[in-house]
Amino acid sequence: MAEWGPSGRVTYLEIPESPQAGEDAGCGLVAFNQGASLSALGALVDGGLSSLVQPDEMGEISLILMAQLKGWEEGQTGNQVGTVTMNLFTGEAVGDEFFIDPVSFEGGDPANNPLISFPDTSVTGAALLTSEQNISLNLPLIDGIPLPLGLADTRVKGTLQMQANGFASQNGVLAGYFTKPAILDLIVGLQAFCEANPDSSICGTIGAVIPPGTDPEVAYGILTALVQPDANYENGQASACAPGSGDCNAVGVCLLVEMQAQAIAGVSAGN
Repeated sequence: MAEWGPSGRVTYLEIPESPQAGEDAGCGLVAFNQGASLSALGALVDGGLSSLVQPDEMGEISLILMAQLKGWEEGQTGNQVGTVTMNLFTGEAVGDEFFIDPVSFEGGDPANNPLISFPDTSVTGAALLTSEQNISLNLPLIDGIPLPLGLADTRVKGTLQMQANGFASQNGVLAGYFTKPAILDLIVGLQAFCEANPDSSICGTIGAVIPPGTDPEVAYGILTALVQPDANYENGQASACAPGSGDCNAVGVCLLVEMQAQAIAGVSAGN
């Protein structure tokens, strides 16, 4: 088995269009919108979210997300493996090879642990289910602005198919909760970007909704009037809340994910 194997690369990434679609996909959230609250974000990207993980007309991929199933030895079946550690990496392509970006590790050092890791991931036959972890993903939804998406109680599940160069996964979901602290972090990040780039066209659009200098708590109220929180998250625990109630303070997030088998060539040199 290669050092970073077995591995795969995300080649499909979408958000459920409706609560029923999220439920049918197995998002499994207590949030009443089942991950569909952020479906409008897909409209920000020409071609949908999947266009971010597919080559464009120049052959470049905006978002390279790769996964490793650490602890899966060559020749083992899913039932023989039992549990593994699933690590997620951002990466870059050099020709036909894919490398891990060093920023995927603590302190940017590959000698350290990956920033996104799911220990005690269970494998039963072809079914994969991770443990719940708090993670942060940077999604390049808007040109020039990598939006930090901090998710609590995140888990990944899917159906695996082992291949010679790694593993493929179908019917996958990555689901978690976009909590108020994470939303505030996003707001502060957007405000800092727009303060440094006042001529950015997207900042003009953002400023029309959230004027520059708006207190983050006030901005949170504006934003959550547009994107409806549909779960309660308190003291590290997600619970259901009624639509329109003051108890809803988190947004359920569900990404529909598919991967293709992809060998990882190593770690890039970085910048």
